Amino acid sequence: MVNFVSSCPRKVIAIMRYMVEESSSEIPWLPDWFLLDRVAELIDAHALVVVTEGEDLRFDVVKASISPADGRGDANGRE
Repeated sequence: MVNFVSSCPRKVIAIMRYMVEESSSEIPWLPDWFLLDRVAELIDAHALVVVTEGEDLRFDVVKASISPADGRGDANGRE
């Protein structure tokens, strides 16, 4: 999931949709609140960073805080 947002910032609702589409065959159906809680946990753990706040968490725009290339710094390459 973090790789999905490392290419460009995305709305949380788009991340949730991605999670459902990518895991549908491997993981049984999960309620929306579970996926939303998981994204919130990643924000709290600083794996994701809120770029723009929306009306609520579903509409926040987030990006990966870790550069996928070397695992250091944020998605912009800053440490």
